[in-house]
Amino acid sequence: APEVKFPAPVEDCVAAALWAQEHARALRVDPSKIALGGASAGANLAMAATLMMRDGGLALPRFLLLLYGVYAMRTDTESYRLFGDGNYGLGAEALDFFMSLYLRDAADRANPLASPVLADLRGLPPAFVAIAGLDPLRDDSRALTHELRAAGVAVEREH
Repeated sequence: APEVKFPAPVEDCVAAALWAQEHARALRVDPSKIALGGASAGANLAMAATLMMRDGGLALPRFLLLLYGVYAMRTDTESYRLFGDGNYGLGAEALDFFMSLYLRDAADRANPLASPVLADLRGLPPAFVAIAGLDPLRDDSRALTHELRAAGVAVEREH
């Protein structure tokens, strides 16, 4: 479980992204080409950090690499019903437990930084979204892809 609960991990990701931007030259990196990404919970953090950066008027990453992420803090989708029994890796019960460890309370489930699919996604950088077919998180990725496109964000999706 995280040592500190939401939103502290998102704030840590923002701090890391800002550090990378500020130290890009020393790292021999073009600061305008820094991307954020992650898999599963890491994809959630990449999305949330980018939202927090946008809302704070900070420089955004150039690109988002989002791999089979948790984009809604809920376990009632069709993909959870189909693949959430644990036979395909993590099950719905375990994921719900991990969500409860991460969030401060049930109200956080509706916070757009915890559930980025609920956020205003306008103005975000282009994204690549990978979707695993036999995954309880499949519908999260599909929903995020739909919402990103509806917000005018360039999205490439691989399923």
